[in-house]
Amino acid sequence: MVTLELYKQWRKTLLDLLARTEKAANTLSLSEKKKFFSQLQQILKDDSFRIQVVGTVKNGKSSFTNALIGEDILPVDDIPCTAVVSEVKYGKEKKAMVHFCSPLPTGLLNEIPEVTKRYIEKYNYGKGTDGKDVQIPPLEVPYDSLNKYVAIPEPSMDILFDKEKLEAYKAKIDKESPYNAAELFFPASILQNGVELVDSPGLNESPLRTKVTLDYLEKADAAIYLLDATHPVTEEDVKVIELTLLKRGFKDLLMVANRIDMVQKRELLKIYIQAKVQEYTTNKEVFAVSAQEACDAMKQNDPDLFQQSGIPQFKEFLINYLIQKKGIQKLDKPASYMLETIKELVDNEIPKRIASFETQSTVLQDHLNQAFSELGSLILQRDKMKNSLERNIGLTINPIESVVRKFYSDLYQEIGIWVENFTPTKGWVVWASKSDIKDVAEEIIKHIEEKTNEKFKYWQKYIFEKNFLEQVDSIFGTLENDMGVMGKTIDSIDNILQGLDPNKMPSVNATERILRIVGMLYLPMGRAGGEVFTGGFDLSRFMKNFAVDLGVGLRGGLVSLWFWPPADLIAAIIGVLTWLFKFGKNVMDKTKKLVAANIQNVLQENTEQQIRDFVNKVRNTFEEIKDAVIKGLDSEIDQVKTRVNEIEKITKEGQESIAQRRKQLDTVKAELNSISKEVNDLLDVLNENQEKKDN
Repeated sequence: MVTLELYKQWRKTLLDLLARTEKAANTLSLSEKKKFFSQLQQILKDDSFRIQVVGTVKNGKSSFTNALIGEDILPVDDIPCTAVVSEVKYGKEKKAMVHFCSPLPTGLLNEIPEVTKRYIEKYNYGKGTDGKDVQIPPLEVPYDSLNKYVAIPEPSMDILFDKEKLEAYKAKIDKESPYNAAELFFPASILQNGVELVDSPGLNESPLRTKVTLDYLEKADAAIYLLDATHPVTEEDVKVIELTLLKRGFKDLLMVANRIDMVQKRELLKIYIQAKVQEYTTNKEVFAVSAQEACDAMKQNDPDLFQQSGIPQFKEFLINYLIQKKGIQKLDKPASYMLETIKELVDNEIPKRIASFETQSTVLQDHLNQAFSELGSLILQRDKMKNSLERNIGLTINPIESVVRKFYSDLYQEIGIWVENFTPTKGWVVWASKSDIKDVAEEIIKHIEEKTNEKFKYWQKYIFEKNFLEQVDSIFGTLENDMGVMGKTIDSIDNILQGLDPNKMPSVNATERILRIVGMLYLPMGRAGGEVFTGGFDLSRFMKNFAVDLGVGLRGGLVSLWFWPPADLIAAIIGVLTWLFKFGKNVMDKTKKLVAANIQNVLQENTEQQIRDFVNKVRNTFEEIKDAVIKGLDSEIDQVKTRVNEIEKITKEGQESIAQRRKQLDTVKAELNSISKEVNDLLDVLNENQEKKDN
C-alpha cells in the first residue's frame, strides 16, 4: 500500500534526480532546457491535491465540506447560497481571503461591504496608470463574515409572482460578482497533507454560476460528486455527470450520497446507487453520509454520532485514494518528461558535439562559415512561420464565431415553432392555482430543452466539427510542411558541423525532435487531449479531439441554461401565463408567441457571454499551440547556436581544449545514463503500485 510517507519519499527522489539532470544539462548551455527544468520542478513541488465538491443545487455541498473540515466555516442555508468558488486550505491560523476578478465585471453587487468598495477604489477599480487591467491584490476579510462575499439567495415563489420584488432581486443577482474565489485557511487534519477542498456553486443553478464551477474544474485533481440520498441519481445528476464531468476527464468520480439520515434502509440505498452510477465512474465504492449528523456531532461533541454519519470512513478513503491514485499520477508525468529530455541529450545533442571535434581545424572553420550562413536562413524561416500563423489565426476566428452565432440564431427562430406545437400536460388554459402556472412554465422549458438537445447533437456532428476542422486546416495546413523544411535546415547544419553529407538524414531528425519538444511544452499546461502528444505532436488527431471537446463544452454551457431555469426566465413565462389564466382561450395564440419571445430574449441575454467565452477559448488554444511550436523551434535553434558557438570557441583554443571538452561530454553522458536508469527504476515502482491499485 502506498502511504503518504512513501509518496513524499518518491517525490524527493524525483526532485533530486531532476536537480542532477539539470546540473548535467547546464554544462551544455541550453537556455530553453533551463526553462523546462524549472517548469518540471514547479510541477513536482506542488504537492497539493485539489478536490472539488460538485453536484446539483441544494445537495448540501457546503455542509458536506464543513463536515470534512470539522467546523462550520462555509456559509450554509436551505437555499442555494454559494456564488463563488471557495478554496479551503491548511493554515495554522484561521484566515479568509477574497480574490478579485481581472478585469472587474461592469457591475458590482449591492451587498458588497463598504470596506471592500473602498479597497477596490484604492486600486482604481483594477486599472493601471496606462488604463490597462491589473490584478487587484487579495483582501483579507473577517473569517466569520464570509457569507457576505460568497452567498446569494435564490428567489422564493412570492418573488416570482411579484414584479416589484422580482426587479429588486434581479438587481442583486444579475451583475457578476467581483470576486474570483474565496480562500480559507484552517488547521484541519484532513488539510495537513496538501489536500485542498473546493466548494463550488451548483451545476444547475444559473448559467453564470455554472460557468464559475466549470472553469475551476480545469484545475481540480479529483471531483467528489454529491448526490441527494432522498432523490438519488436524478435525470439532472446524469446530465451533469455525462455532459460536464466525464467529458472533462473525470472518469474516476468519487460518488457520495448525502442526507442518508433521511433514509431508513441505508445499505439498500447504497446498493441501488452503485447499480445506477457504475457506468459513470471507475471507482466501485459509493459512500453514504449525513453531513448534518456530522455537523451536529461536532457541536455536541458526540463521537458515536460522528461515526454514524459516515464522514470518518469517507475521509480515510479519500486520503488513501489521493495518495495511491492521484499521487502516482503527479509523479509519473514529470518522470516521463525527464526521460524524454535525457534521451534527446544522450542520443542526439552530445554525439553531435563529439563528432564535430573530430574534424580537422582548417576544415572545421570552413564548416563553421557554412553553418553561420544556414543559421541566418533558419531564423528568417522561423520568423516567417510565426507571422503566417498569427495572420491565419486572426483570419479564422470570425468564421468559427459566425457558425456558432448562426446556430443560436436558428435556435431562436425554431423556439417559436416548438412552443406553438406543444401542449402541456395540464393544458393551456384550465389552471386552478399559481402552482399550476409554475408547473406549466417548467414543463414548457423542459420541452424546449429536449428539442434544443436534439438540434445541438446534429449541429455539432455535421456542421460545427466539419467547419472547425476546415478552419484549422487553413491555419495549420502548411505547418507540418514548414516544420519539415526547417527541420531539414537544422539537420543540414548539424551534418555540416560533423563533416557529413548535408543531405543525409539523421536517425532522429530535427522535425521529430521539435514535435517532441512541442508535446512536452504543451502537456504541463494540463490541457484536455494532451495524451495525443506522447512521443510528438499529432496536430490532426489533437484538433479532431479538440473539436469534439469544444462542442461538448458549448453544449454543456447551453444545457446549463435549462438544468434549473434562471429565475428571470421562469418569471417571464409565469407573467405571460398569468395573463392567459385571466383572459382564457381568446388570447392563447398571442400568449404562445409571447412565451416564445420571452424565452428567446432571456436566452439571447445569457448566451452572448457564452459565445464570447467559447470564441476566446478557441483563440487562446490556437495561440498556445502556435507558442508551443515556436518555442520548440527556438529550442532547436538555440541548441544549434550553442553548438556552433562552442565549436568556434574551442577551435580557437586548440586541441588541448577539445580533448578536455570531449572528456567532459563523456562524463555528462555517463551521468545522464545513470540518472535515466534511476528514473526508469522509479517509474517501474510507480507503475507496479498503480496496477495493484487498479486491480
